[in-house]
Amino acid sequence: MISSRTCAATEKKGYRYCADDILCAHYALKAAPNAHSLLDLGSGIGTIGLAWLAQQPRGTAKVTMLEAQDVSVSLCRRTLRMCQVQDEVELRHADLRDQDSSSLGKFDVVTANPPYLSRNAGNLPDNSQKAYCRHELRGGVAEFCAVAKDAMAPGAVFCMVLTTDASLPDVLQALQQYSFAVQRRVDVLFRGNLKSVAVVCSLERGCTRPAVDTLNVQEEDGTWSSDYISICAEMGL
Repeated sequence: MISSRTCAATEKKGYRYCADDILCAHYALKAAPNAHSLLDLGSGIGTIGLAWLAQQPRGTAKVTMLEAQDVSVSLCRRTLRMCQVQDEVELRHADLRDQDSSSLGKFDVVTANPPYLSRNAGNLPDNSQKAYCRHELRGGVAEFCAVAKDAMAPGAVFCMVLTTDASLPDVLQALQQYSFAVQRRVDVLFRGNLKSVAVVCSLERGCTRPAVDTLNVQEEDGTWSSDYISICAEMGL
C-alpha cells in the first residue's frame, strides 16, 4: 500500500493519456457501431472507456474498467464522479492476471493499450505509474489476449493499440495463440515515423492478409494532421 504523500506525488508526475487511447476508442466505435458494452483492460485513468462511452446515448451502454494501479484507480474514480457517470461505469481495482474469467461477464467490445516493454528492457522510470504503463510488470500482450478472449460475447471485437517498441511479430503470435483473427490493422505515424499499430480482431475467421491502413497523426512540423483533428472532432474532443 502506498502512502497518501507518495500517491499525490505520483499523480502529479505520472502517466495521463495519449493519442493511442483516443485511437483505440475510435477504432472500437468503427468496428462495432451497435455495441452496448465495453471492457477496457488496464484502463489507467479511464480515457479509452470514457471516450467510447461519450459517443453512446446516455443510459444505453455500460463500461467495465479493470485497473491494478492504486494511483490510476484513484484518478479514474475522481473523473467518474466529476462526469457523473458512476452508474454507467464499473471500475474494478484488480490485476487482470488474477481474474476469474466468469466473473467479468461477456462484452461486445474489449479494448486495451497494454504495456510494451519487457520488465528487463532498459531502466524502469522512477515514477511507478509510468513504469507499470510502459513495462510488462503485470503481464504483457499474451495475458491481455487471454482475458480478452474469455470476456468476448459472440461476434465481439477486440481493439488494441501498441507502440512499435513492442515486437509486432510477438504481438501477432500472441493473437494467433488465442485464436484471434486480425480484421483491420492501422499503422500510426508521428512526424513520418511509425509509432504505433492499431489492430481490430475477432474470434471469427478473418482475412488471411488484412489490408494495412496508414494514419498520420502528427505532421513533420509537429502540428496535428487534418485526419487526426477530424477523428478528435468526431469524438467531441
